[in-house]
Amino acid sequence: MIQTADQIYVRKVNTAIVLETLRKMAPLSRAEISNYTGLNRSTVSSIVQILLYDDLIRETELQEDRVGRPGMSLTLNPLGGFAIGLEINVDYIGALLVDFNGRVLHQLKVDCHPKETKDQILNKAIDLGRVMVERASQSGVTVFGIGIGLPGVIDIHQGNLVFAPNLGWRDTPIKKLFYDQFNVPVFIENEASCAALGEYRYGVAQEVPDFIYLSGGVGLGGGIMLQGELFRGSIGYAGEIGHTVIYQDGNSCNCGRRGCWETYVGSDVILDKYKNSFNSENSDHLEFDDLVQAAEQNDPTVMGILRETASHLGVGIVNLVNIFNPALVVVGGVLGRIGEWVIPQISEMISGQALTGNLDPLPVRASQLGSDACLKGAVSLVLDEVIRNPSDWFS
Repeated sequence: MIQTADQIYVRKVNTAIVLETLRKMAPLSRAEISNYTGLNRSTVSSIVQILLYDDLIRETELQEDRVGRPGMSLTLNPLGGFAIGLEINVDYIGALLVDFNGRVLHQLKVDCHPKETKDQILNKAIDLGRVMVERASQSGVTVFGIGIGLPGVIDIHQGNLVFAPNLGWRDTPIKKLFYDQFNVPVFIENEASCAALGEYRYGVAQEVPDFIYLSGGVGLGGGIMLQGELFRGSIGYAGEIGHTVIYQDGNSCNCGRRGCWETYVGSDVILDKYKNSFNSENSDHLEFDDLVQAAEQNDPTVMGILRETASHLGVGIVNLVNIFNPALVVVGGVLGRIGEWVIPQISEMISGQALTGNLDPLPVRASQLGSDACLKGAVSLVLDEVIRNPSDWFS
């Protein structure tokens, strides 16, 4: 009998369910997978057989400490394939290599200078990608693909960086460039959305299906998770929250408008306020680490700057809470480093100003992954796609 398209689709969905269940709950026996997923045992056994053949899963020791007949445990095979993550940001590039379980195998970071050209920065990213590919080659393991987080507006369908205000880049075919270099699938995403995915898979927002992630750096980005999926909007541009106007006719922004949210809460803005408080040219050497250290010492000037920052953050977050009604707000990037001082004030603003703030307290938490959030999300772009569509790689 000819297999219909519907049968192929059902098989694909069921295979993804088995892999996702093992990712979250392994080790499991075939019977346990059947119980947890609701799939009948013959279906599970058939899928498992294919996944074993493709080396995406492996059998481990007999489960003799459980009730009933002992069965072989199944887990994802860490050597089933590796994923590479890259983060191209305003002042650095990061690279990460992980196995199929998401375990970090190798990580690198290089700084970028504002005077470097786009080609120079992209060449640095390609060089880091080559290092990761070489590491995978030394292990004799297939590279599933490369995920890339970028600080700007992304066309995920075409694989292009449309506009990155803080880099000054426009219409850059990132996906094609990296595919031509490495000949593996390439997935690109806004860096804040990548970071949100990283927190969902490995960080503070694990298994929270609806949350908002704020990525603070030179700019301000947002990642929105709805029902366990990244919300990208109709053509992939959702999440550019840093360019929502919170003060009409306010500060000038790199995007060409005035009053954008990120012009009040970006790391450079916060640091400049700290430097200006010294009224001295000797403050030029100060970095964000110095501000954090001063906050730890309860410096009154820094406390004032952080209260003002928290107020500006709260204005925008209250708006997001009223729009999306999330279960959690995660403050990440540089803002995560000052979370202990700004989050209490933000929480008070949500409670007092959000429409449902006094009905159900909304948790606001600092990122658990810190500066690694985007990279963890970048590799997740690859691993998630393998788990959703394993037949695109095997069988």
